[in-house]
Amino acid sequence: LYSMGNEQIYRNPMNVGSGLSYLASILIMCLGSQEKSTLVIENPEIHLHPSAQARLVEFLYFISQADRQVIIETHSDHFFNGIRAGIASNTFDPKSIVMNFIYKPNGKETQCEEILIGKKGRINNPQKDLFDQFDLDLNKMLGL
Repeated sequence: LYSMGNEQIYRNPMNVGSGLSYLASILIMCLGSQEKSTLVIENPEIHLHPSAQARLVEFLYFISQADRQVIIETHSDHFFNGIRAGIASNTFDPKSIVMNFIYKPNGKETQCEEILIGKKGRINNPQKDLFDQFDLDLNKMLGL
């Protein structure tokens, strides 16, 4: 059963989008986990609308505050910015979040940098290629 507003719609799980199907397994895993569990989620943003990604960030933060460790691997700037927005709005405690950027500079040895998020969600130590594609594309459109 899926509901949209006041309307309840019955749908076969085979007839929903792949994003919702993937999301259902994440929700079940999180809600069924026991205290002190470690949850590892790869690309939770797959096939989700940006607003759904932002809501998922809030849910996963909520789960992490219920005595679970949540480790997320993502390629989503919406997910990354959802965390920054939570910190900026004082909804998320920045001391409870660790973000790492893993990259290979010049095709050499893999590096790991902790990303430091400050007030207003500002990235205190920006890294090349750290979710900067939007800015690069915008600069091209603006002729900069």
